[in-house]
Amino acid sequence: LYNGAEEDGKVRQAPLLLRYDEVGVPSLALLAVRHSLHLNAEEVRVQDVPREMRVGGLDIATDHSAVMRPRVYASQEGAPPFPTASFATVLDGKVPASLFKDKVVIVGENSDTLLAPWIVPGGLSIHPVEWLAHTVSSIRQGLSVTAPGWARTASWAAVLGVLLFVAFMSPR
Repeated sequence: LYNGAEEDGKVRQAPLLLRYDEVGVPSLALLAVRHSLHLNAEEVRVQDVPREMRVGGLDIATDHSAVMRPRVYASQEGAPPFPTASFATVLDGKVPASLFKDKVVIVGENSDTLLAPWIVPGGLSIHPVEWLAHTVSSIRQGLSVTAPGWARTASWAAVLGVLLFVAFMSPR
């Protein structure tokens, strides 16, 4: 799993392709989605215009290096956004196997003593396995956080506006 924390310590991005020896290797999230949708490697493509990754019939918005910003789902009434079960309770038969039928099941560590949680947008603290669940769900639903097309123009216009204000209004 990739911890690409930004300057403020929050993890916002998930790479879908990892560069290895000048070749793009699918991430664990992309492999899980591809397997769950019964797709072959040819059905996963990177597109230049618009910048996105095509996974079967889904379009996932990415940047130029195939990195997406998955949607982080909020807890519902104190319950986690994805159901969890400990491995021991599943092995003991306390959780029925039918609960996992036709689902993407991710097995991983979620103990603070063994693995430090990551901070994500909204101030939530989640473990890497939960981040993977959010990423897989975002890909499967075709949801990712993107900036609107006019955002770059608006930011430059704001900078220009501040510069003009300082240039013409500060002498007064």
